[in-house]
Amino acid sequence: MRDRDLPSVKETGSFAENESERAVSSIAQDFAALVAIFDRQLELVSSADVETRSHLSKAKKAAERGAKLSEKLMGLTQASK
Repeated sequence: MRDRDLPSVKETGSFAENESERAVSSIAQDFAALVAIFDRQLELVSSADVETRSHLSKAKKAAERGAKLSEKLMGLTQASK
């Protein structure tokens, strides 16, 4: 590979930024999907099944925290442009 075949530093940085944004966006979507899944599961589980509801609620709260953090991270990656 010759020097002229290498991308410029600016092009490389732009590529990395786009990849970072896509990764963060994908993570945010995954957490949002998890929240929706836990919501549906909570609707299906009997209110008498206290232990299962407790575990699902904790998992949903963790997914919500992950979604909020990934949204903040997305804001940071966009602000760093």
